[in-house]
Amino acid sequence: MRRAIYTFFLALAFIAPYGAGSTCTIDAPCTLQSVMTAGSVAPGETVYLLPGTYKGAFWSLVSGTAEAPITFRSVPGTRVTIDGSLRIDGANTTWKGVEVTYTGWTSRTVSLPGSAPAGLPQTGLFIYGARTRVEQCFVHDTSEGVGFWKPAVDAVIDGCLIANNGWQGTDRGHGHAIYAQNDTGTKTIKNSVILSQYDDGLIVYGTSAASLTGFDVISNTIRASKTLIGGGSPAGRIRVQGNIVYGGLFDLGYWGVENNQDAVVEGNTFAATLMASGWQSLTVRNNTFEYLGDQLRLHYPPSHARYQIDANTYRCAYGSCLSHTLYQTGIQRSFGAWQAETGYDQTSTATYNTPGQDKVVYNGRFVTILNYHNLASVVVNPPGLTPGAAYKLTNAQNMGEALPFVAGGPVSVPMTGWTVATPYGASTPLVPWSSQFAVFLVEPA
Repeated sequence: MRRAIYTFFLALAFIAPYGAGSTCTIDAPCTLQSVMTAGSVAPGETVYLLPGTYKGAFWSLVSGTAEAPITFRSVPGTRVTIDGSLRIDGANTTWKGVEVTYTGWTSRTVSLPGSAPAGLPQTGLFIYGARTRVEQCFVHDTSEGVGFWKPAVDAVIDGCLIANNGWQGTDRGHGHAIYAQNDTGTKTIKNSVILSQYDDGLIVYGTSAASLTGFDVISNTIRASKTLIGGGSPAGRIRVQGNIVYGGLFDLGYWGVENNQDAVVEGNTFAATLMASGWQSLTVRNNTFEYLGDQLRLHYPPSHARYQIDANTYRCAYGSCLSHTLYQTGIQRSFGAWQAETGYDQTSTATYNTPGQDKVVYNGRFVTILNYHNLASVVVNPPGLTPGAAYKLTNAQNMGEALPFVAGGPVSVPMTGWTVATPYGASTPLVPWSSQFAVFLVEPA
């Protein structure tokens, strides 16, 4: 039966949790680690991971070429789980449709402070290889989430779901969705969903010795206490475009750093506070701000005239919303006072006494719903599906819940009755379910 299912795949190797063979065929699959040594897979080949759980710490040194990358992937419609960690050092490889998690938690509370307490398993996905692509993967309940490090030049994270990573220490929560640094080339994070972690969501950060230049953050949905781009060294070549940020703080530039280079923030929906600090060149245009607290906090250097802030839409749910703050004085300003003092947002609009705008956004993999009016149900109709085919909307906040549907018409999605998954080893979810926010993965049933 297995042969009948997989014979249409042409691959160099088949891998299985029970693998022990040396030929790496369907009938005699190899172990995963056996095909991770340098030179074990030829450029341009594909390695299929057969369904099941692969336990351990895996370290890939396999490299393809820019013209002929190597692909490691699950068979479509099957579940492949790495229970432990995956480190990718080889260049020009693609990892697709793989789950990375850690089921060994007995408690998510660690009785030590700090970001590397003794005895804590170092689990997660660690990307070092140049031009690595990680596509449609699910990283959850690890200690570290995704490490997206400097050597991974021009690497891409695309269509991934990242949730519930980290732990609670005696000092604070630790562990992020994505911890990234970069120097040459551009790292891209796109079409992905970043949900609650024990610490921040996306963090592009480091000391004065780190490099923080060259990031495209495109068409993601982010629900996190904080997103941070900036640190002890200047950040630059930053593009933040088309994202939905729900709740918390989007910290662009890092407080107190005055020599950040250039950033463009365009076409995003911020149900969050955007704080920008110390940029030599900053563009904030065509964004929608829908937050009850501060909508825009700005700390600028004397060269702030080079900031381009305009054509934005601001919505506030009450009439006296003082939503803009200049941190030269720390005083909140009404929208009119903000325009008069700074010259910014001259063609922007501000609307008071109105909730945010309900919307449904589909990025080709995930549907994000903002339901500010607390409708009992919301209609979605993802384009590009095969009419008459069976699909399901899987709750990205709890992958054990799904709504089946048949493509070809609108689908009514209830906004209650769903839950948020509890992290392994914990007793409660990191955040409660909110009928105003939901994300669903669209996949074949």
